[in-house]
Amino acid sequence: MLLKQIQYFHAIVEKKSFTEAAEACFISQSAISQQMKALEHELGIQLLIRHNRTFTLTPAGEYFYKETLPIIKSLNHAIEKTRHIAHHEEAILNVGCLNSYGSIEFNQAVITFMKTYPKVKLHIMHGNHEELYNALRENRIDLALNDQRRMFSSEYENMILIDTTLSVLINKDIMQKHSVELSELEDQTCIVVASSTQIENEESYYKDILGVRSPLHFVNSYQEARLFVSAGTGYMIYEGTSDGDYYDANINMIPLLKNKEPLKRRYCAFWKLDNSGYYIETFADILKEQFHK
Repeated sequence: MLLKQIQYFHAIVEKKSFTEAAEACFISQSAISQQMKALEHELGIQLLIRHNRTFTLTPAGEYFYKETLPIIKSLNHAIEKTRHIAHHEEAILNVGCLNSYGSIEFNQAVITFMKTYPKVKLHIMHGNHEELYNALRENRIDLALNDQRRMFSSEYENMILIDTTLSVLINKDIMQKHSVELSELEDQTCIVVASSTQIENEESYYKDILGVRSPLHFVNSYQEARLFVSAGTGYMIYEGTSDGDYYDANINMIPLLKNKEPLKRRYCAFWKLDNSGYYIETFADILKEQFHK
């Protein structure tokens, strides 16, 4: 019973509500409240301070939550995997990758995961930031390798993978330099990949966040963008760690600077806390390993 009570405690903390925790655990609010009192009695400490419809954690409650979190995660993983084995259920994992990020690490993580778990059906989605964000929010993907453009949300696991510098892909006949200032590119067209529904978001990101002052030209795919760059009709901002995925004899990859400082972005693996599972977290761990080799 103690283990079940700890699970209820975690649900209350994560949902920030007795009512929502009770619904998630399929018991009544009075029952989950009684179980919490029983847990506190068993431990001989107060975990929560109740304020009518809200509560705060005591210092002991905060410590107990953090220390028991790995136990609960391990238990949930074991239960999930046991059910798959017992019922021969087909496991499916949907992951997304930022298509402006040339990620050898992501590709290697996919290969490693598929070799380790050959019976898991792995579906891969490529998209821009907003497409991946919406797909994750709407449960169309389980995990996304995406750049950080928002404050971290407590509703998601936010696993930092790498802080990397941005580069420019540009035709060799136009520019051959060791680095380039963003301001030096104002007369060149910046090629941006975005669907028709995402143009406004991407324009805001490029103009307001990155500080691009070049005219923007939107295309539907990275293959199309690379053709424009190779032909010398514009440049594109590249967010990967290697030029391997975009190698072209006509194209230079040049580190991008802003006010003499490298322009940097942070990339993370994101997934919903309430959709966390064995295969999601295993894929995330494999992905993180690729970035720390």
